[in-house]
Amino acid sequence: MNQVINFYATVVNCKNSERECPNTLNMNRLNNEPNSLALDSPPRGFYTEINPEDIQVMLVGKNPGRIINAEIAYYRGSPKDIAQKHIDWNRGLFTGNVITKPGEKRSLVFHQNILNYMSTILDVAQSEVFRYCVQTNIVKCSTVGEQDKLEKKTINNCFSCHFMREIEFFNPKVIIAFGREVENFLQSRNNLHGKPVIYIKHPSYHYRKDEKDSKIGMIKSEVRKYLNPDLTE
Repeated sequence: MNQVINFYATVVNCKNSERECPNTLNMNRLNNEPNSLALDSPPRGFYTEINPEDIQVMLVGKNPGRIINAEIAYYRGSPKDIAQKHIDWNRGLFTGNVITKPGEKRSLVFHQNILNYMSTILDVAQSEVFRYCVQTNIVKCSTVGEQDKLEKKTINNCFSCHFMREIEFFNPKVIIAFGREVENFLQSRNNLHGKPVIYIKHPSYHYRKDEKDSKIGMIKSEVRKYLNPDLTE
């Protein structure tokens, strides 16, 4: 995992300001320090438990959500330290062991649905999902309006600065796009990244009970066309 941490340290250390990436949000930009490492809310939103050569699927969202109170003052140290802390934080979210402060709730619907969907698609236990997948976002910083459409300049800049390097680093067989905005953007850039892109409903929202099995079954059939043979037996 050292090579993964080292790679994401370069993402965490991004020095782009709001001039390059409008409507992104982190503490240093709020404090008029656009070129220093973000405090509390650095570029983030990535997770895997395996080395890049073993990655089969890249799971792509649009942006990381806002930090919660328990994360404030958590991301300190070097870019490598912060990247490791974020991997550890996400491990807690995906295993249900996230630490929160008194009176603070953290929805795990997003994480639980990812594990549920991908364990079915890959035919593996939920605990094994991130031995085949990496989860990331096109835009690495939280944005002012989490659910607002991403600024064109921001998404294009983050795509060229970071996402294209992620594609080269992990070389996934297939990309699963969370939501239509991500799917449409990645399909429009297929000539640049060269990977098949398959849509899935954003995991923060549930499929209806009467459609979930059929929807995930169709996605499974499409995804597994691109996987290594040892995962399709």
